[in-house]
Amino acid sequence: MSGTKAGRKTSRMARTIRSLIYMGTIGTVLTVYSSYSSRQDVLAATGPVGESQRQFFIVAATRPDITTFFKRLTHEQRMKMSENIGHYTDSKLASLVGQLLADFDADARLVLTTALKGIGHKHPSAVAEQLKQKGSFQTLAVAAALKDIGPSVIPDVIAQLKVGDARPNAIAFLVGSGEISVGPLLAKLSDTDKDVRLAAADALGKLRAHEASQPLTDRYQNSTGDEKLGYLTALSGIGDRRNEQLMAKVLTDEAVPTPQRAQAALGLGRIASLSATKVLWDLADDDDSVLRQATITALQLCGDTALIDAKGSKRTILAVASGINSTLADSNIRSLLKDSDLGIDAIQAAANRPSLTSEVSQLLSHLDRNKDGDRIDACVQTLLTTDQGRTIIKSLEGDDSLKGFVLRRTSKQS
Repeated sequence: MSGTKAGRKTSRMARTIRSLIYMGTIGTVLTVYSSYSSRQDVLAATGPVGESQRQFFIVAATRPDITTFFKRLTHEQRMKMSENIGHYTDSKLASLVGQLLADFDADARLVLTTALKGIGHKHPSAVAEQLKQKGSFQTLAVAAALKDIGPSVIPDVIAQLKVGDARPNAIAFLVGSGEISVGPLLAKLSDTDKDVRLAAADALGKLRAHEASQPLTDRYQNSTGDEKLGYLTALSGIGDRRNEQLMAKVLTDEAVPTPQRAQAALGLGRIASLSATKVLWDLADDDDSVLRQATITALQLCGDTALIDAKGSKRTILAVASGINSTLADSNIRSLLKDSDLGIDAIQAAANRPSLTSEVSQLLSHLDRNKDGDRIDACVQTLLTTDQGRTIIKSLEGDDSLKGFVLRRTSKQS
């Protein structure tokens, strides 16, 4: 019996050894084949221009490992492969180039971009489809190729608004293309696809296309939910004075959701009339922090118009003035510099404002070195933002009572 068990054990061991040998042999064969296949691929990609190479590139466009393959090439091989792709204009090669543009090799990307431009002049829609690529290198190169095609590419880009992955880049390209995009985008406000309508509205808002005001208003009035917010956001971006009454109505209606009211505030800020600023000041100290911040930002968009009849709290007036670069804004900040209730906020708001350097310096000279540490530190930090202020700080380096404050701030800048 024991002999039988020993025999079975030996038999199992022999089978295991044979299996291991078999697996090892298969592994070796696969490794050799993979190495051979890789060498053949490199030769095909970097070798002579011709039909077999063209077919290799067409197939490569659908290979899941193509970006890894490209990355493993030497710089010279990547350059050669990129140059070779440029000899062909098949539409499928747009996808290949779109993928390879993610590589960190800047020289190769330049050559690939040139290749993509060549493909684009023959197959613009294929290049427009590459707006789905999300890498920054890819985005820049695809936009350059589309721009090289010219205005005729706009309809192909418009078509990409229906593709979720391509939509953000398509909107960015259309906005960057300017006025020529407005007409095709207006037509898309009637598209059956809600996402396409909202994308068109988004682009028109960023283009500040006044032609879109009425159709967007109609859409806003007849929509609900996120779609309603999308159209209002676009109208806010346009800032058409004809919509001031609508924006004011939305902003002051407490029954309207805060996101819509915030967009209405920004819309009034872009309209920037005296009547718009009056409505904004009425809500500049609202308890809703989101609405309050949107209103302050809107007042900053109004510029000096907002400061002609400022009527909010001192802190809110300071917040508005700090976002406006003008003599009137400087005057508002100057009047609040010594207000202890505002702490260091007014001092910080004086940063990068040369006309206030003297006042900040005077304030610094009167502060108690033992009690006003935070305000002293804020004065030093603000003075370091202007040329005159830095000269003043230099002259204070010998003042032992200020030496620590000066060293701390100057060391942070160096």
